[in-house]
Amino acid sequence: MNLMQWALLAILAIAPDALAQQPRIVFPPDSGVVDVTKPPYNAKGDGVSDDTDAINRALRDHNAGHDIPDNFMSWTIYFPEGTYLVSNTLEPKDPNNPKLNQSAVRFVGESRDKTIIKLKDHAEKFQQTDRPRYILRTGNEGGRQPNCGYGNYIQHLTIDAGKGNPGAIGVRFDVANCGAMDNVRILSNDADKAGHSGLAMMGVCGLGYVKNLTVEGFDRGIYLDKTSVNNIAFENITLRDQRRYGIENISKNIQILGLKSHNRVPALYLQAPLATTFLVNAQLEGIEGAET
Repeated sequence: MNLMQWALLAILAIAPDALAQQPRIVFPPDSGVVDVTKPPYNAKGDGVSDDTDAINRALRDHNAGHDIPDNFMSWTIYFPEGTYLVSNTLEPKDPNNPKLNQSAVRFVGESRDKTIIKLKDHAEKFQQTDRPRYILRTGNEGGRQPNCGYGNYIQHLTIDAGKGNPGAIGVRFDVANCGAMDNVRILSNDADKAGHSGLAMMGVCGLGYVKNLTVEGFDRGIYLDKTSVNNIAFENITLRDQRRYGIENISKNIQILGLKSHNRVPALYLQAPLATTFLVNAQLEGIEGAET
């Protein structure tokens, strides 16, 4: 079965409640997707076992460096419902082969609210606020700039930064030309909503598309760094309870349709002249104690 057939099966496999707000995604047994709970990876998804190594082995075995006919095609790494406890970054990067093409990975959960990748509370490697670390990072080609991150997708899951992880970034999304994030929730469960940012887009990434994203907590809901790049599009974005900014855009060109910010802090902070931001149908709500 080729990758185009897999993609069609993914569409056809959406369960009957797909028209509801939160669809449940299932695949036929012979669809060819990589289920992280099956051999040889055997992730537990029980919220107790550390699944970091199991998931990373699946990611490193299935990216554009492994039998993908085209960089714009993607392997599907599937996460059935469960809580996948991790203690380090999940990424396709192979430490033994840093030049390997590491893009073309599709992370797909069974359902957004019941498929959870959760960072261990007080994880040792996520304590430094001046050296933030990603919980999940999509790949790019051979370790080069993110504008080689073709065919990366994240869909239908939750990233939970846990408690006591002030240096955590929920997701660094490297994407270019073909790839998207859809129906994803990123949250900090810390009492103080600590964490560097929920979503970070850094370096020369783009074109990129992020849709139906909710970020709860963190210093920044969305962080875009100083590297100037065009055309990162966002649609239906909800931001709540950030500590510094809903969105901090240092120098990227972005477009947002349907931004909802429910915050005490500024919804949007644009730092440099090239941080051009287009808002359409935005709802920016300041709650009690909001900054003026």
